[in-house]
Amino acid sequence: GITLTPQGEQVLKKVKKLLNIKSDIHSLAKSDHSNVINFKIGCHPIVGRYFLAPFLKDLHQAYSNITTHLFHSHSREIQTSIQSGKIDIGVVVNPIHNPDLIIKKICNDKICIWCPKSSSFKKDQFVADLGLSQVQSLLRSWKEAPSRHISSSDFQVIGELVEAGLGYGILPERFVLQEKLKIKNVFPTHFFKDELSLVYRPEFGKNEVEQFLIKSLKANLKGKN
Repeated sequence: GITLTPQGEQVLKKVKKLLNIKSDIHSLAKSDHSNVINFKIGCHPIVGRYFLAPFLKDLHQAYSNITTHLFHSHSREIQTSIQSGKIDIGVVVNPIHNPDLIIKKICNDKICIWCPKSSSFKKDQFVADLGLSQVQSLLRSWKEAPSRHISSSDFQVIGELVEAGLGYGILPERFVLQEKLKIKNVFPTHFFKDELSLVYRPEFGKNEVEQFLIKSLKANLKGKN
């Protein structure tokens, strides 16, 4: 039994006009191919293999006028570039707390010690990226770590060398499972836990496209975990 007052009827008409205008603008933004939107996204190249293909597919299906620039480096450099404005958003491993950035944890990974599934391999040697702090932390706590090592920053190379029996390998569990490497975890209880987080500046994520980008990044990164 409740009805609008004459003044309410006038307000309703104006609100409907505003909603129609908003809908028209939304449709125009999604269909206008000349209005290209550029985004700069950063992550470690290995982390990018976890989510980039499905994420970019979702993004380009939703918005055909998106141009994406990918930047790959170690996580500490990605976070620095986000803070300085060189990159819009990134997936950072073990980000450093910073009050000037939005940091949202998405999922975990584990850095583990691996060996080939065959029993014959060089037990006096390991293969790893010695430039990673996670690797250095594992080595410090590995009481019987081999005295010899092969250093490589390429995880694919490390995996292949371990499969070939050239020693133990230190690699992320997620990478090993994704690549279906024929290696096994030597010490299941001995690992370094990584946190994968979305990092961006507070002014990012204020419009519809940026909100979609954040939501899609979260979904595709978490979906592989």
